[in-house]
Amino acid sequence: MNRLQIIVIGLAIALFLVLYLGGRTKPLSRAEIDKSRALSATSVSINDLQIEAKATLEEATSEKLAALEEKIKKTDSDTARINALKQISGTWYDNKRYLLSGHYAEQIAEIVNTDDEAWSIAGISYTLAFRNAANEELFKYAFDKATTAFKKAQQINPANTSHSVNLGMCYIQNPATTMQGVKTLQAELERNPNNLSVLLTLGKLSVTQTRDYNKALPRLEKAVAVAPNNFEANYYLAETYKGLEQKEKALDYYNRCLALTDDATTIAQLEKAINELN
Repeated sequence: MNRLQIIVIGLAIALFLVLYLGGRTKPLSRAEIDKSRALSATSVSINDLQIEAKATLEEATSEKLAALEEKIKKTDSDTARINALKQISGTWYDNKRYLLSGHYAEQIAEIVNTDDEAWSIAGISYTLAFRNAANEELFKYAFDKATTAFKKAQQINPANTSHSVNLGMCYIQNPATTMQGVKTLQAELERNPNNLSVLLTLGKLSVTQTRDYNKALPRLEKAVAVAPNNFEANYYLAETYKGLEQKEKALDYYNRCLALTDDATTIAQLEKAINELN
């Protein structure tokens, strides 16, 4: 297994943290998303993005990429091409140029078109790209690429529920498709009631977005039952009980959270929440 695969598989395991719990630093507004829907995906030039990005690289990295690109042009071997594409994708990933990383990961997926993991890797790279997009045009381009990649992974291997979960979590990140994401995750929860990432995502949506604590409660209680030592599950269950004005239960779960973290900042925040309830 190469370095890029290890990185991406690690991301896939906890993708709900990457996609939803982390949140965008500067989320695009509904107006920005609506405007972006009118933009053509072809208006994004990968070539122009590469020229701009390469200008920021160290000379050795630029030379490495040039050599790999030349290797791809000269070889007829799919194995050699895939190996070079993986290295290029990994290099762009390491330099936080996620859209370019996704572009090359997508080329790999097109070569091994029946490999759902390859499409999932492309989807994850594009997901990171739209989450870090500098403008609505890049957001739209990367978002469309991410959802398309996860749909292809889903079509190839419907039994792998992570593909539909990833797709639903992508939809949630876009104000124009949030409800579509919720419905996708709800459908997945009906098929797999113990899916921790879905339980947490839907539970947190109810706590942080709609303040519907009654709806959050059964999902987060189930999440804690599935993963008793999961910090996020315990924390948002504490927040839910606080919202429902069930002080003793809220205190219980805040204290459980204290035992599940050694981060000083998190501990200070938890102690503050406990003191406010006492």
